[in-house]
Amino acid sequence: PTTTVTSTAAATAGVTGVAGCPTSSLHLSFVSGQGAAGTAYMTYALTNVGPGTCTLLGYPGVSILDGAGQIVQHPAQRGGIQAPTAVHLVTLAKGAQARFILTSSDVIPSPGCSHAFTGTTLQVFPPNQRDALTIPHSGSFCNLHVGPVQAAH
Repeated sequence: PTTTVTSTAAATAGVTGVAGCPTSSLHLSFVSGQGAAGTAYMTYALTNVGPGTCTLLGYPGVSILDGAGQIVQHPAQRGGIQAPTAVHLVTLAKGAQARFILTSSDVIPSPGCSHAFTGTTLQVFPPNQRDALTIPHSGSFCNLHVGPVQAAH
């Protein structure tokens, strides 16, 4: 069988000696949520459930899907609402977590969001991966933004 490695994953492995985390070695979970100044902040974790250490670098691809599996509104945009967060290489030992923040506008109607959207599933593509993880999602949202993965503290 042939193994395909993205250029970013290959570059990361060359620099650190540790391969990027494949989707199959990660578990997605909701950590916490809060709101402030018209924005909902939701923290999610990617936990390394694979056999060894791996790395993550960059932004996850995030969308909310409807019951038919279609993207609702649009995929999350990188950065945006939250304060700028630097992108760092995150090394995950088995069982360790990387976290990312997903934000949504709570002020509706607002520019680009004349009404709230709803969906049934949160879909997350880990950085530099083509396979997604999903978990159930409920509640309304609008204008999603996502931050880069960060080491969990």
